[in-house]
Amino acid sequence: MSLIRGVLLAGKFRTQHELNRMSNEDQRNTLIVELTAHSNQSNYQSFDDDTLAGMGAVLVFLREAKIRVDQTLKTMSADDQRNTLIVELDAQTGLGSRLQGFSNLDLALLGLGNQLANSLQRPTFLRGVLLAGKFRTQHELNRMSNDDQRNTLIVELTAHSNQTNYQSFDDFTLAGMGAALVLLRESRIRDDATLKTMSADDQRNTLIVEIDAQTGLGSRLQGLRNMDLVRLALGVDPAGMFRALPPPLQPLPRQRLQFRLRGFVQRESTDNLFQGARDEVFISALGMDSSTAHFGPDGKLTVDQIPAPVVGDVTNDRIRGFWSVNPFVLIEFDLDREGPFPRSYVVTLLIVEKDNSSLSDSFNTVKAGVGNVVREAVVTAATSSGAAIGTIILPGIGTAVGAAAGFLAGMAWDGVMSAIADGLANDVFTPRVLSLMLFGPVSHLLPDEIDQPQFLSIQEHGANYDIQYDWHVEVGG
Repeated sequence: MSLIRGVLLAGKFRTQHELNRMSNEDQRNTLIVELTAHSNQSNYQSFDDDTLAGMGAVLVFLREAKIRVDQTLKTMSADDQRNTLIVELDAQTGLGSRLQGFSNLDLALLGLGNQLANSLQRPTFLRGVLLAGKFRTQHELNRMSNDDQRNTLIVELTAHSNQTNYQSFDDFTLAGMGAALVLLRESRIRDDATLKTMSADDQRNTLIVEIDAQTGLGSRLQGLRNMDLVRLALGVDPAGMFRALPPPLQPLPRQRLQFRLRGFVQRESTDNLFQGARDEVFISALGMDSSTAHFGPDGKLTVDQIPAPVVGDVTNDRIRGFWSVNPFVLIEFDLDREGPFPRSYVVTLLIVEKDNSSLSDSFNTVKAGVGNVVREAVVTAATSSGAAIGTIILPGIGTAVGAAAGFLAGMAWDGVMSAIADGLANDVFTPRVLSLMLFGPVSHLLPDEIDQPQFLSIQEHGANYDIQYDWHVEVGG
């Protein structure tokens, strides 16, 4: 399935309701008319749907982001427009000639905030929501940090709903709420006055009604994230969004184990007089689920890792203030995975205090270094014990990752962290490894293992922090 529908919708060439009444062939021909009208090229009928959608995505990005006006676009071929977008994305990403190898659709997604395939960061698409909603331009976004983008979206969400607690949500959830708002607003499904009377859930439910009219998927849509609902509106094939369903076609329950932050207490700061009045502390993590253990292409045992988003500044009450009533989900594990027991779910907390260098550079360095060491420790522990896959991570995993293989104990961490912190102006704290063992299906968990606040003390670099967290089981879509 091509994304021609999405291009027509994003470019405001047709409305959501008009597209619902159009065949695929009608949509294709409409896009060809618009591409011809907004370029100096006339041979678009010779291209397949995917290629047309990519050309359209480039055109719409340049036009809607106000990078080029219609009069200028009319003097350009599709290749000229593509090369113009590559120049803009190089200014955004610094990827240079590598961008020439991207497809047109991938270029547009990169402009909206997508990450490279090997990135340790999960894309949130905060940037894309601000751009699609015309809340900020491409050039303005290039000058904004991730925190600036987050806070700008929170302001816009608050201004276009009756809800005020957006600071309590993570970046991906915020972007999903923003994407729903922007689709309703830019597609003229709801006007600003009406949106202002609605909560984020009201807006989501309105979008579900619209997507049901488009797809006929009914109650199954309730199990999708906001971002997936918007993807459906843009024409993405729904097949990959749902599991195979048994009769009578009811969604399967999704059980997820969540590691949640519930509070952060700053007892002492690392900052001195020359660094400012207080710390700016940011938290991220790497998650590992022993049931993902498998042999890689090289024949070696490996375990998948889940990178968490960067959260912070956690010393700011606007960020942490809601956690006591609405805990922040830092890492989420799929409890529906097939495989034997026992299983270990491991969270390696990563803490950086921002002083004088790039926060994203610091976390990328920390995640790359710590991820390699943790993976090696687990594999070493498994192979040295002769354990089989599915039981490879024994109860000792919680310490390192550690005690199970003696791999990261004592001086091992010191050496690793020294190498990781080399050249970074930010304070990087020793990783803290937390784990939960599951000896059978989720029903085997003990009451005191779930939803019980636990505290982790951080005393390093002259700082004294307490992090409150818990493990929680979430059921449903």
